[in-house]
Amino acid sequence: MGIVKKLLLKYSKVTTVKLNANITPYYHIVSNENVSHIQHLYSYKNINQFEEDLIYLQEHYQVISPDKIVDEFHLKHQKKCILSFDDGLVENYTIILPLLEKYKIKAVFFINPSFIDNKVFLNKHLKSILIEELLKIPHNHIVWNKIKFSKSENLKNQVLKYELSNNQIFDLFDVIEFDFKEYLQERPIYMNKNQIQELIDKGHFIGGHTMTHPYLNNLNEDEQFAEITDSILWIKQYFKVDYNLFSFPYSDNYASKNLIKRLENWDKNMIIFGNSSYKKDVSKNIVQRFSAEKPIAPLKNIISTELIYMYYTKLVGKFKVKRK
Repeated sequence: MGIVKKLLLKYSKVTTVKLNANITPYYHIVSNENVSHIQHLYSYKNINQFEEDLIYLQEHYQVISPDKIVDEFHLKHQKKCILSFDDGLVENYTIILPLLEKYKIKAVFFINPSFIDNKVFLNKHLKSILIEELLKIPHNHIVWNKIKFSKSENLKNQVLKYELSNNQIFDLFDVIEFDFKEYLQERPIYMNKNQIQELIDKGHFIGGHTMTHPYLNNLNEDEQFAEITDSILWIKQYFKVDYNLFSFPYSDNYASKNLIKRLENWDKNMIIFGNSSYKKDVSKNIVQRFSAEKPIAPLKNIISTELIYMYYTKLVGKFKVKRK
C-alpha cells in the first residue's frame, strides 16, 4: 500500500465516504489461526472481521454473479458487488463457504489447477512454512550453512528473496526433521476436487488463476496465454461449467494489449479480473478489483479509501491502465 492510500485509509477511519459505486473486493483466506503457509506472506482477517464485512455487503450492496457483469456491472451508480477469492486455499471451503451461505452471498473462487488435491505446491507457501520452522531453531548451523544465509540479516526477508526451489525446500524440511506429509494431513493447503464441486453445487462460480501461479513477467506471451487458457480448459473439463472466468496472479500490470486481445479472440465472453483497483482498462471485459484482506480496517473503510483514491488517480492522470 502506497503513501497516498495509507493517508486516505487513516482519513476513512474518521469519516466514511458514501458513494453509489460498484465494488470488487477480493480475499485469499480467512482464519482465526496463525496459518504457517500464509502468515509470513501477508496478514488476513479473522472470522469476526470477515463476517462484519459480509454484513456490510449484505446491507449496502447487491452482490451479483459474473454472468451479469457485462450487462450490469459497468453501469454507474448501481452499488453492486462482485466478491472473489484467489488461490483455492482450503479455508475457502472450511471457513468462507459456510459464512457465505449464512448470508446468502455468492462469490467467485479462482483456483490454480496444478495445486488442487495438494500434490503440487506454490513456492511461496512452502517458503512461509520454512520460515516458521526455522524460527523455532534459529541456531541450526547445518541449515544456515546449507542455504548460505547471513546470520546478521532478517531470516524472513532472506528466505522470501532467496531463490529456493520446491525440491530444495523439501530437502531443508528433511534436514530440520519437519514432517511435511503430517502437516498436510492436519492442515491441507488447497481445496480438493470434491470441495470445489460443492462450491459449484451451492451456486458459486469457479475461475482460472493460471495453472501454476507464475510471475507472468517471467514468461513470454505464448507461455502466458497457455498458463491462462489451460487453467480455464481444465476447469471446464473437470467441472463442466459453461463460462470462462480468469484472474491474474500477483498483478495484471504485465498483461499486454495483445495478450488481452488474444484472450478475447479465444473467447469474446470471457471475463478477466485484475487487481489494479478503480481504473479504466482497455476492455469492458476486464474487471479491476481491490484487496479487502488486511485486518487493519473493515471493508467500509477500505471502500472509502479506494473510491477517494480513484478520484486522486483521475486528478494526476493515472486513472487509465497502461498496457504495452
